[in-house]
Amino acid sequence: MNIQRVFGCGIDRQTFKTKYEGLPNKEKLRLERVARRLWLTLKLRYEVAFYRNPITWEKEGFTLTNVELPSIEIYLLCTCLDTLAGKPTYVEFGEWVKSQESTGSLDKNGIINLYNQYKDEYGIGKNFRNLFINLPPTVKTWLSNNISIHRSGHSQSADKSNPDLLMKHLYTFFYEVWRNTYTHSSVSQKTSIADDIVEPTKDDASWSYPPAWINFVLYRDKPKQKWDLTYRTGLDLATILRLIINTVALQILKIDVTQESISTNLRNFSRLSGLYAFASEVASNSETLRALSQVDEHGLGNFCNYLIYVGIPLLQSTASVTMLNRYNTELPLEASLHKMTTQYLTDVNKLNIEISNFNTLNPPPEGPKDNSPKRLQNIREFLEELLRTPVYQIILNGPPIGEMSSVWLVIRDPCYT
Repeated sequence: MNIQRVFGCGIDRQTFKTKYEGLPNKEKLRLERVARRLWLTLKLRYEVAFYRNPITWEKEGFTLTNVELPSIEIYLLCTCLDTLAGKPTYVEFGEWVKSQESTGSLDKNGIINLYNQYKDEYGIGKNFRNLFINLPPTVKTWLSNNISIHRSGHSQSADKSNPDLLMKHLYTFFYEVWRNTYTHSSVSQKTSIADDIVEPTKDDASWSYPPAWINFVLYRDKPKQKWDLTYRTGLDLATILRLIINTVALQILKIDVTQESISTNLRNFSRLSGLYAFASEVASNSETLRALSQVDEHGLGNFCNYLIYVGIPLLQSTASVTMLNRYNTELPLEASLHKMTTQYLTDVNKLNIEISNFNTLNPPPEGPKDNSPKRLQNIREFLEELLRTPVYQIILNGPPIGEMSSVWLVIRDPCYT
């Protein structure tokens, strides 16, 4: 695993290399394990696909993609904090006791005190809490500007005036509500995944309110206290955790975390989100045209009914537009990708104009008794003419393999570390 590719975004290459090579081998291995798990969570978020069981209940698929997978992602990110918060090598209590000087004969209180000493060194909860407490001031300020955990019905401003209080709430939220509940009770929490990751700005006044987190219990010893969690649009819990994990990794490397490095990492997350969305958009448009090219007089079941009663679907273009603003055109590779995406968007818009005009001139029937066969015939004739156009074939086949390979190269290392 390339550690620099995971943690070196915005850091001078030689500086990162020198700091990393100066670490003890145990610390290097710890960072490597965390880097591998971070890589896994990105694969899980953006690349994992599942075969759809044709006889499964529709809600099962929804639960998998909207509850289980996001919950696993956040849990795995919490385990990264577990690893970073503890010592490089974990020692079980029994082994630790053997390494201590003779403890003599202990009563119950003596055993409790001995175990508390052990927890001071290896206790996950305390180390997890200290990790949040010891975050750099720049990161605490950023978190307090973009996240709030507050009592239901109370003001959100307390977190902004007291970042350390927010750190206490965040530790409890991620450790108790997420990690421990998932580990010990097999409960998958509900959360929302941002459609697109963007860096929040001071002018961004809108907040995201995940329904699952309205009125939750933060402290188990106060079950009647209800809490709300809010964060700015463009963020989600996984992105917040990734930023914290990256910060702690840099602390281990003894590299200062500045406001610029925070922004650079957020732009990195944003570029990843946009590039994956663009690759998905290209594949989706290709599949749409492939399905349209297979419409015949026998129809295609539900898809055929959709064409008759709704109309020919437009191709997607949102991700293409987004990436035009995120490419770094000062770099030759991305200047080429910007040119490719511009042409792709032009071609998509051409087809969408043709499809929109047809849908306007051939509105869907008002009821099932209308002349559906005639409408399907009109659709078939239009599609037969459309698929003979060069632009149809271009979008059907997608951009050249070499250019799409360059997209995946940037996804592999969006910061060019």
